[in-house]
Amino acid sequence: MPPVNNTLVRKVIDRLRTAEEPSTRQTILATFGHWKTTSAGKHRQFHRVLTLLHDADGPRSVSELRTALGISERHLQRLFRAQAGVPPKLYLRLLRFERAYHFLLNHPPLPNAEVAFRHGFADGAHLSREFRSFCGATPRMVRTAAPLSS
Repeated sequence: MPPVNNTLVRKVIDRLRTAEEPSTRQTILATFGHWKTTSAGKHRQFHRVLTLLHDADGPRSVSELRTALGISERHLQRLFRAQAGVPPKLYLRLLRFERAYHFLLNHPPLPNAEVAFRHGFADGAHLSREFRSFCGATPRMVRTAAPLSS
């Protein structure tokens, strides 16, 4: 079975970094969301991986994921490279960013430390670094650029 478009995840990250408008970022993340629910289902084991990752109580680290699946770290690396085009750690970072990004857009402002805690970041500074890394903006910039969704 041929792998899904193994450059999509990289394209999502690259486009997030250059997007200036919140609506553009939302469109990019929606594309990523669509990919997760459709294309990834073509490979049974990778579909299982994504199902675990998208469960609210799912694994938050590569080690936890590997243990939950009962596969070696090397096999997990190969699976992610073949199906997503990126290592599992980068995919987990993007997923955590995506969740925090949507949270910021859809909830009243909370301190960065609280948002960080809810989404698995070490602290508010870690949250800010990841936001700057993925979209070139801080959580505060994201909050102020986009009105609260209804």
